[in-house]
Amino acid sequence: NDDINNNIFDFVIDFIIAYIKNMDISDKMFDKIIFISKHLNISETGNKQKELLKYAINVCCSNRGYEKWHIIFLIKYAVLLSDWHYGKYNEAFDYCKLAQDFYNKYGLQDSYCQNLIYKAMAECMTKHFDQIDELKKKCNYALLAEEDAKLCHSSRKDAIEIWKDAAESYSYIGYYKQEVFCLQKALSIITPVFNQYEYSFYNNYWQIIKCLIMASISSGNHKETYNIIEEIYASNLNYYSKSEEESNKSWSLTITCLAEYIEELQLFREAIDMYFYAIYVVICDKPHISLIDKITLQETKRYQLCENIKKIIKNDIDNDTIDTVVNLKDKILVLLDKTKIDYNYSSLLQYISEKYQYHDIEFKK
Repeated sequence: NDDINNNIFDFVIDFIIAYIKNMDISDKMFDKIIFISKHLNISETGNKQKELLKYAINVCCSNRGYEKWHIIFLIKYAVLLSDWHYGKYNEAFDYCKLAQDFYNKYGLQDSYCQNLIYKAMAECMTKHFDQIDELKKKCNYALLAEEDAKLCHSSRKDAIEIWKDAAESYSYIGYYKQEVFCLQKALSIITPVFNQYEYSFYNNYWQIIKCLIMASISSGNHKETYNIIEEIYASNLNYYSKSEEESNKSWSLTITCLAEYIEELQLFREAIDMYFYAIYVVICDKPHISLIDKITLQETKRYQLCENIKKIIKNDIDNDTIDTVVNLKDKILVLLDKTKIDYNYSSLLQYISEKYQYHDIEFKK
């Protein structure tokens, strides 16, 4: 069966290549070549891709008006050669240099092509790390991502991955502001469809958020980081308060993670409030959104929040939830000890300790 499937697959690829070779030479034909080569697995169809890209390179050389495409296909071929399945880095770098030579010969003034060359050269070099860093710092990864994302044919996943890759490239060279910009682009694509299909489930969404916050912290702009966390908190509040599928435990965990980042910004009062939000959400079936709608909590709402928490924990809650509450209580105590300020939480913390730690209750921890 595997042999039959492989033969059918090879036949289909051969048919597609033959079909393209019979097309009229045009931008449409080149677009199809890019689309097809992008979606073929190198380990299975590497030689077919080489054939297709070589054909495109030869067509561009033989016909005027396709200078930009010529550069693009030379770079695509170089990247293919540098893939670990081939590992022909020296030959790949030669194609990058050839692309640069043709770029100069054509007198092109095309930012996309020039940055494509910089990116490929950096990826194909295996020595001279100073030169590699110099090429990476020259490359405008955001510009490449902007253009490449337009070619995703409505695939949100592909567009998100393009922006994530650009962000990662900036992270390697310590360009954190640019990394933040790229991750915000990725987040703006995934947020509207959060949890609507497999790729937009929590793990991918939260990975982008964590990278975004850490990049913003690394950039040194704490005010911007706080604003980012504030926006993310508001977005998650809106989602979880309306969701019938997500558990309050998951919601509490999200708040806890954001509180930890707030704590990293040395904003201890806001972090303490958010840890209490996490306690409230995990123990309450239907939390009052008005009590937790802002990261910065007013004194009157703080009192109401404490009273609500105390009222709920007077009733029995399961051991898993008790563990969560106690862990969060411990985080709060550490911060209160750091700040030496009483935020009117002492009586509530004392009540939690007496109820769950000074009585004969068995904990998992």
